[in-house]
Amino acid sequence: MVDYARLIAEEMTRRDSAIAIIDSQAKREIELHSLFMNVEFSLGDEVAKANHELDKRSSPNIGGPVRPDKNENEIELSFGPRNPCFRLTVKSAEGLPGLSKLHAELLDEAGTIIDQTDFEIEGNGNDLSVYKPIVEGSPNRASALTAAEIGQEVVTGIIRGRFA
Repeated sequence: MVDYARLIAEEMTRRDSAIAIIDSQAKREIELHSLFMNVEFSLGDEVAKANHELDKRSSPNIGGPVRPDKNENEIELSFGPRNPCFRLTVKSAEGLPGLSKLHAELLDEAGTIIDQTDFEIEGNGNDLSVYKPIVEGSPNRASALTAAEIGQEVVTGIIRGRFA
């Protein structure tokens, strides 16, 4: 004999679990987008500070941040003749649920990557944290980064021509 009450309870639990997973993923995407926008604003602040100093030295300015082709997951900056000289992209880690990264690339005049680094994003919903990785896919949880610190690292890297 089939225990329909137990069968229905199991199916409802399975359905509720699937709905909770979908809700969690949707919240994470919203927070990931919010984090990316905060980094974009921080980049704008740091670019303004750097350009103030570059103007004092009659040096070329850093331009941007801009989003090419209305791409929601990418930001570009320019520096003198290098347009773009920097690209920041949000990427989801393959095979590692709940782990994404901000992939940063420095580009030369020909658009060739001269240096790159990642900022690992970990967590769910309102609890996202950003770290520099120890090795790819393994965040250094000893020191979380703020959007402002990411902006500082990026602008410093553009001026130096490499990430520290």
